[in-house]
Amino acid sequence: NCTLSIILKQIKTTKIKSLGSVITGISYVDNERIYLSNGVDLYFCELDNLETDIHVYKGSIYDCIHDNDYIYMLINNENSKTLLRTDSEGNNSTILSDNVGYFCLTDKHIYFRKDEKITLGTTSKGESIQVPDSKIYRLPKDGGEAELVFEFPSDMSNYFLSYFLVDGNYLYCPYGYYDAENSDLYESFSSKELDFLRINLLTQELYYIEY
Repeated sequence: NCTLSIILKQIKTTKIKSLGSVITGISYVDNERIYLSNGVDLYFCELDNLETDIHVYKGSIYDCIHDNDYIYMLINNENSKTLLRTDSEGNNSTILSDNVGYFCLTDKHIYFRKDEKITLGTTSKGESIQVPDSKIYRLPKDGGEAELVFEFPSDMSNYFLSYFLVDGNYLYCPYGYYDAENSDLYESFSSKELDFLRINLLTQELYYIEY
């Protein structure tokens, strides 16, 4: 904690030389490097030389995850987002999938949902309620065909998932649903209590977890 605090204090005064923009995010830290962003570009500094920034990727980056081998980035395009993989230097880029709205990594796979919206119903004022499409797909980290691994059953078509993590065969996520009787939307991630779902991706069984 002390080491990280010292690093953060130094980085606050560092600027991206190509843009003159103040750093706004830390994407990843290992024993040798710290990967940084300004909300647009991604680059890194060696921990023993924070004054020199090395550019990794230039573009509109929506999200970024490093798994020690590769960097996985969601890139904003005009109408959707593309999932891109590069090596730690920003080279050898590979497009893994288009139209990705959110993703997470496991040891072997990428789990994601598409960058699409569905309409669950309307508010009391007649306005449409749109939420992320909650079908979950999986593809190998090296690329390949995506397969559908979860979607809500027909009797839960008014439900949707928020951000999620996958551990083993289980997916964990906050959730929400449309209450047609009251023309209202419940969102577990907006409630005071910790309330989320655990989904068995093999059996499709759902468990409610509340604290």
